[in-house]
Amino acid sequence: MALLTYALCTVAEAEVGLGLSTGEGGSRLEALVTSATILAETYCRAPFVIRSFTELHPGWSKRIYLKHAPVTSVTSIVDPALNTVPSTDYIILGHMGVLEHFGRFPIPQNSQGQRAYWTVTFDAGLFANTAAVGADLKEACWRIAGKAWESPSGGAQSVGVGSLSVSYGGSGGAQTSGGNMPADAALILDGYRRNIL
Repeated sequence: MALLTYALCTVAEAEVGLGLSTGEGGSRLEALVTSATILAETYCRAPFVIRSFTELHPGWSKRIYLKHAPVTSVTSIVDPALNTVPSTDYIILGHMGVLEHFGRFPIPQNSQGQRAYWTVTFDAGLFANTAAVGADLKEACWRIAGKAWESPSGGAQSVGVGSLSVSYGGSGGAQTSGGNMPADAALILDGYRRNIL
């Protein structure tokens, strides 16, 4: 697994944070940093580094609630029949991930004139690039990766009796929708966590 272009920390930063020798982490630590970035974004419900997203949304309401925020810009809102919504017809409530129409978003249609969905293409994220990511987020990333580095099984245990076996999950972290988040990383990330409307 290649390191994400929007990874919160580099493999070298994770090696330093974890007290590893240069190059010791290799492709395993690269995969863990990638997974840690995804887990951190899932936990916070927000992308950290600005990148492009495309989402489908119905158009018969006043607002479009985007899944990714904060929104930094909207590239286009287009339906399958190539009808567009001009940028002068709505405002971006970027921090909430909401596009609000001055009236109502028109009903999107496909080429046969049937009801469809708007395809919304936009950019969202907190930081312009990985260099702008703060030391606190880099630390959260290597702490998440470090938990898996130190315990490849995540603390999972198995108990077997005859031909039957049961596995149960690890401990040592806050249970989240994104998995088992180390408590020290959760404390760092809580300040970045997005409230969903």
